[in-house]
Amino acid sequence: MGGSLVGASTQDYPCFDEVLDFTKLDVPAHQRLTIHRYHQIKKHLKDIHLEAMVELHASFMEYADEEYDYELLDIYDQVCEEFDERNLPYVIPILQGKTAADYNCHLSQYGDAIQQNAWVGVGGLKRRPNSEVFSILTSIKMQRPDIKPHGYGLSKRQLDDNLIIGLLFSADSASGQLSGDKGTKYQNSRDPAISIAYARAIDELTIQTNIFNCYA
Repeated sequence: MGGSLVGASTQDYPCFDEVLDFTKLDVPAHQRLTIHRYHQIKKHLKDIHLEAMVELHASFMEYADEEYDYELLDIYDQVCEEFDERNLPYVIPILQGKTAADYNCHLSQYGDAIQQNAWVGVGGLKRRPNSEVFSILTSIKMQRPDIKPHGYGLSKRQLDDNLIIGLLFSADSASGQLSGDKGTKYQNSRDPAISIAYARAIDELTIQTNIFNCYA
């Protein structure tokens, strides 16, 4: 929701009590695992890119042995540009925690991996009261006012709060309102018609004018 940017989202490790009880781990461990997953996915994408470049070069050399001309070199250069590492999918780093201090700590742990003006996901917000979400987002923005926060899984109640919207660059939702019935929360979440209707309902909220206003 909000704009046409596309990013690949890695698996994060939520820090809700029931999740921690299940994994038998603590918040710092979940934060380390979330960062580890981020770096592993980034490395995997680069490895795939490298393998594709090696295959491309081998195919080119095999063909060039038979027919070598300047036009072929131009085509090779153009294809190499398409495989530029800078064109790899953007991987969104995700912040997790229980308290605002946890989120700030997690942000610091990423270090240089979160560059200036980065698009950064904030997980673990969907079950929280609006005041708590606002506190977490405010704390993150105070630490890094340059980053563009993405709110994961926010509910209509949260997206109807002008204070929360004002701190977000973008948001998504797999809220129960996607299906209408509480017992079938995710049943229709993959139905484009349902998702579009839900997005329209969010856009028509009284305070929901443009989630990108503060970054215009």
